[in-house]
Amino acid sequence: MLKFFITLLLTLNYSFAQVGELKTGDILLQPLSCWSCSLIEAQEMSDYSHMGMVVKIGETPYVAEAYGSVKLTPLKQFVERTKKGSKIKVRRLDHHFFSEEVFNTMVAQNILGFLGNEYDAQFLWRNQIDGRESLYCSELIYKVLAPMVWFHDLAPKTMTFDVLPDLWDRYFRGQTPRGEIGISPEDFNKSLDFYTVYEI
Repeated sequence: MLKFFITLLLTLNYSFAQVGELKTGDILLQPLSCWSCSLIEAQEMSDYSHMGMVVKIGETPYVAEAYGSVKLTPLKQFVERTKKGSKIKVRRLDHHFFSEEVFNTMVAQNILGFLGNEYDAQFLWRNQIDGRESLYCSELIYKVLAPMVWFHDLAPKTMTFDVLPDLWDRYFRGQTPRGEIGISPEDFNKSLDFYTVYEI
């Protein structure tokens, strides 16, 4: 029993240490458990159906995400949503042209411009609700970073929705945006513009 508690304590300490290593701009790739999440993972042949970006306020990490709306979610609350038995992958930009202080400020400013915008359940690249751009999770992160990062390989692509097409048509109620451009969490996972830091 003592050995078990020692192991548990070491594991918890390791997790807390990892959280302390998070930096503003780190992306968090997350497996979620929901019907549409399973469709996204199947379409992209990916473990990940959602993502957010770390924004530190002081030393406290939050996650900027498009989930219901664009918001800053406490890290603990974000992590607790992860699909049971799965982990979040933390990836970090391999390059940018600014000092860490300037980069952090620019990330915060860019996110601030989107806070409160609605979630885009239609997965459209240019979609507005009540005169403000609506965004889905990976679109948000790309549009926050794109004005200040020269990506080598990360870019929007043509969306096909060709895996389980009948279910996609059901999800979109017959208005599936095939042929429109978009981006997914898996695109960030595969991109050489980022490197993997660890999993939490």
